[in-house]
Amino acid sequence: MPTYEQLYAFLLKNYRPSRFEQHSDKGKPDRICKMYLDDLQKYGVAYISRHEDPLGQGLKFYPSLEIERGERIEYRNSAGHLTHLF
Repeated sequence: MPTYEQLYAFLLKNYRPSRFEQHSDKGKPDRICKMYLDDLQKYGVAYISRHEDPLGQGLKFYPSLEIERGERIEYRNSAGHLTHLF
């Protein structure tokens, strides 16, 4: 299991800065780090969504801080109209 400091350093590299250390709520990085520590203890795995991932892909990581990424999926910039579905 990683220490708080190891996980914090990991998140600095793998979490979007605007949603972590550069966030206006200065207590947010601490809460995020504790949340991921809890997830790793309870489930043995944790996830960072594509919205928080600096690469925009999302990732899964384990207590060893080993990263696993799925296939790269390209998302459209705009949803457009839903009429193309029918």
